[in-house]
Amino acid sequence: AMLGGYALAYFAVLSGTFAWGVDSSSPASKHRSIILGGHLEFLASALDGKISLGCNKATWRAYVSGFVSLMVGSTPGWMLEVDV
Repeated sequence: AMLGGYALAYFAVLSGTFAWGVDSSSPASKHRSIILGGHLEFLASALDGKISLGCNKATWRAYVSGFVSLMVGSTPGWMLEVDV
């Protein structure tokens, strides 16, 4: 179950990277903040218990842990795009 959660997190981040590009010059990168914001709102709602998930708790915890660690690891790459 934990391996599945980590695999989902890596799949989500890597597929997003391929879809949006890694730099801010690509036209698809304009949608990055909207999609990422929506996904983070979903994670927050699920963590608050507002959304019931139909998966194993170990899978969910591994997904959140893997996704957050990948986000923190890639922070230097997208920090320049953040609107202060």
